[in-house]
Amino acid sequence: MSVREHALDKALQILEALKCQYKVITIDGKQHGDLVVMDNRKKKRPLLPIGTYSNYIRPHLEKLEVGDVAVLPFGDFVGGDLQSNVGARAIHLWGAGSYKSCITGKTVEVLRLK
Repeated sequence: MSVREHALDKALQILEALKCQYKVITIDGKQHGDLVVMDNRKKKRPLLPIGTYSNYIRPHLEKLEVGDVAVLPFGDFVGGDLQSNVGARAIHLWGAGSYKSCITGKTVEVLRLK
């Protein structure tokens, strides 16, 4: 028995003697104890194919003149993500400071400023 295995065995004996609930997972993946460990990491949204946002946004913004407003429904997108991508596209098309956007209900509104 190695020093590490011996130390682990002693630690587990102490936890058992104290009637503790525990879960120990060693480097090699062996699990000791009956405590259920919850995975509290956020679930990630699935990645969309490249160009999905751009293909949706481009037709709404391409023909906007200064002072025009475009309204983009969320559709299958998350509002904040859509607004962020709208901003990136607006800056690409017209430059920094060229637009204002806001989320209104289930849409993103974009006002072209310059």
